[in-house]
Amino acid sequence: MKLLICNDDGYQAEGLLFLQEYFSQRNNEVYVIAPYKEQSGKSHSITFTDGMMLIKKSEKFWVLDGTPADCVNVGLCGLLPVKPDLIISGINLGYNIGMDTLYSGTVSAAKEAVVHGYPAISLSSGIAHNGEDTLGITSCHINYEQISKFLDKHFDSLVQAAKTHPKNNRHLINVNFPGGEGKFAGIKRTIPSKETRYRDEIVTFKSPVGKEYVWIKGELREHSDPNLITDMGAVRAGYVSVSAINVLPEDSGVNILF
Repeated sequence: MKLLICNDDGYQAEGLLFLQEYFSQRNNEVYVIAPYKEQSGKSHSITFTDGMMLIKKSEKFWVLDGTPADCVNVGLCGLLPVKPDLIISGINLGYNIGMDTLYSGTVSAAKEAVVHGYPAISLSSGIAHNGEDTLGITSCHINYEQISKFLDKHFDSLVQAAKTHPKNNRHLINVNFPGGEGKFAGIKRTIPSKETRYRDEIVTFKSPVGKEYVWIKGELREHSDPNLITDMGAVRAGYVSVSAINVLPEDSGVNILF
């Protein structure tokens, strides 16, 4: 299978490099186009008023100074020497569930692939903290052992789901792996939760030359959605969440008078 892998955490992210190695070892033709730096929260932003620096790291690996959607767009518009069978975005360091999917660069890279008419899967994972503290930052990691076992068993089904368009709706498959150690509890077919995960506040400060800046400080709220039918409820209970997300909003059926 010919695969294009991208992400929003940057070209050096271990989740991206894990996918490159995992699929290369299984006789796939793997291409990578990834952002030069972290692009979390860039949603479906694309660059069309500026040029973007492009670095070729190897025969099948490019680094682009652009957004995740840019990486997919550039690849599918002519950079790739082949037509890929599937686009995979991730593995993101942290969940992309519920409202996160509106802002996620990881999910939006997969959306851009679907816009071009290609099947796409986005992969994200909760993280486990191992207790080490380096320069004030607690180290964390993804449960790659269990993700490998999951992909060994279920990847073909994910591909089939990405290629199936019920009612002609174009969609991507969004997968979230639970954080923590040990085995996954199982798999749940889910819908995105409507709960908000973060509580935001504005922090203001001044530079040494007196210019004023603002910083959006987001804190995780208590997860209050226990329903296993939602992505948030599923990962909270230790299940792998698999959701189909439409690229374009569906007709709500509301009668609008104007």
